[in-house]
Amino acid sequence: MLEEAEDRAARVAVEGRQMRAGGAVISCLPKPYNDSRKPLVIIESPYSGDEARNTEYARACLLDSLRRGEAPIASHLLHTQVLDDVRPDERELGIEAGLAWYRVAEKCVIYEDLGISGGMIEGIERAKRYGVLVEFRNIEASAVGENP
Repeated sequence: MLEEAEDRAARVAVEGRQMRAGGAVISCLPKPYNDSRKPLVIIESPYSGDEARNTEYARACLLDSLRRGEAPIASHLLHTQVLDDVRPDERELGIEAGLAWYRVAEKCVIYEDLGISGGMIEGIERAKRYGVLVEFRNIEASAVGENP
């Protein structure tokens, strides 16, 4: 119950709206830096395996999302900068931290050009559990450094 209230408050704060608490407006919530309304999007793409190729692909996915006017996060790119993806305990820590973003995300975008991994399936299941829209996309092969 408390977690649901915190999730609602976080979403309201991120969206720059004011929250009502028993009829009174809570106005001390932070106003977002950028007033333009960009949907909060979680990017799902493969990471393990061919990490060099998958990192390049994930970067192309982020760029595609940004160009669509979205505010994306690709936690598998972010967390692997500080966690060792080969160590199971650190990998699990990163996955759980990434999945927590589903509490405030508006959309989960599955980039499927390179297939769908086990981690991506977990993301799809989490999105459905939180009522987050799931969208499947492909990007041009040339966007990831391949020659068509």
